[in-house]
Amino acid sequence: QCNSQESCSSCLSLSNQCAWCSQNSSDMSTRNGSFFHCDTIDNLQLTCPDHLVSFKSYHYVLQNDSLSNAITNTSQAVQLSPQAVHVILRISKK
Repeated sequence: QCNSQESCSSCLSLSNQCAWCSQNSSDMSTRNGSFFHCDTIDNLQLTCPDHLVSFKSYHYVLQNDSLSNAITNTSQAVQLSPQAVHVILRISKK
């Protein structure tokens, strides 16, 4: 199902199992004599360098202070960890 897609956006929105390889077709390794820019994550890990595979959501922790109680009236308790994150989620039809 993944390898029928011809664009990165249609590939990534088809299923969370699909991934896209941005490598030039002539430079790609072949699997059974053929290659696909859009394929399953497992298949692309065999034919495409990792840094050229787009497939997953990302999250970055921006602030992660230790949990603590408020000691004085001027200090604030930290009751949630992490305190700030940056999240990039992929679109999927499923």
